[in-house]
Amino acid sequence: MKRESPHKLVILSFTQGTLFWTASGTAMGFIPLLAVTLHLSAQEAGLFVAGAAIGRVAFQPYTGLIITADNAERYYLIGLGCAIVSSVILVCGQHPGWLITARLMEGVGLSLFVVSWRTLLNRMSQLHFFEAVNDSYVVSQNIGRTLGPAIGGIVVAGYGIQAAFLFSALLYTLCFLLAHCHRSRYHSHSPTREPKTQRWRYLCGIFQRQKVLFVIHHIEFFCLGLWLAGWPVYAVIANGITTEQLGYSFSLAALGGLGLFVIKPWTSRLSVRHRLALALALLAIQPLAAMNLSQWSLQFGLLIAVGGLGGALYFTSFHRLLSDTVSVDNIPLTYGVLGSSTFLSQAAGQASAPMLSQAFSAQAPIVLDAALLSACLIMALVVPIARHNIR
Repeated sequence: MKRESPHKLVILSFTQGTLFWTASGTAMGFIPLLAVTLHLSAQEAGLFVAGAAIGRVAFQPYTGLIITADNAERYYLIGLGCAIVSSVILVCGQHPGWLITARLMEGVGLSLFVVSWRTLLNRMSQLHFFEAVNDSYVVSQNIGRTLGPAIGGIVVAGYGIQAAFLFSALLYTLCFLLAHCHRSRYHSHSPTREPKTQRWRYLCGIFQRQKVLFVIHHIEFFCLGLWLAGWPVYAVIANGITTEQLGYSFSLAALGGLGLFVIKPWTSRLSVRHRLALALALLAIQPLAAMNLSQWSLQFGLLIAVGGLGGALYFTSFHRLLSDTVSVDNIPLTYGVLGSSTFLSQAAGQASAPMLSQAFSAQAPIVLDAALLSACLIMALVVPIARHNIR
């Protein structure tokens, strides 16, 4: 494989990540509104809104079996192609069958993108600058998730809901062209592929060795689901926060992730395990601040941003721990399975939030979120987390 300079790989990772996640975020908030605008039935609307999640959960484990270090670039481009076609169908389509198919295709494209891009990141990164490439990608996610909804709102206000999907298609196309132009940089020759049964045994061994890390990771995604579903209800209905302020809270959380580079000189002195623990502590600040919320304030906004910084630090630490314990050839299967299982954990959290709100109070999901994150923090500090450098 041809090695590029760390600086070029950081820029490439950042640019492609920003384009993809901005495209994804531009239209995401308008999917339920599109279902209403097109007068879909309740069943059709449910399948339409959940289509991407269904496609990802069903398909992502399979992507781990078909993607290797050799063909990751090809499936990366196929994933972007699926995203482009899906967005175009949502711009032009009217029939419910086509719309639902487009959402399922979006989930398949996201699965291919996540697994193949993670494979490429690990394959093209030498150990001594892996963190720089990894950090740039995580920060690009935060930027994309900040810019996307803002751009989407402007586009929809000026041109209508379906214009947001057209803009997403354009950004996906730019990402596709950039990846195609730089495809030679990813070319590699990996060893002979292991039999599927052997790969599954290897994966089971990884899960056994890293069970503490994976338990924390799935609880964190459950907490993410609690927050995404519980925070809007608690903020707007129980505390009278305006919808504009609610939007600010999500934007501030995404912006907080950009502080990762600011604290990098200090966090680089910590072990990866202690970085993970610090990230969980910062994440817990979000629900703890929300529990004591009486009205919107600058102080509360800053605490939300600190929680967003914790999220960015958490994912960079998790991916570093995983990359140090999983061989490059087994990265696709590992991320394929993890993608589905963590997505299900998040969905469970989102499903639990309204039930907790109805059974107890609107604050219940927030309280449980804080309690579980605190438990994860204690677990990260007390229980050893395996780390075997395989590079």
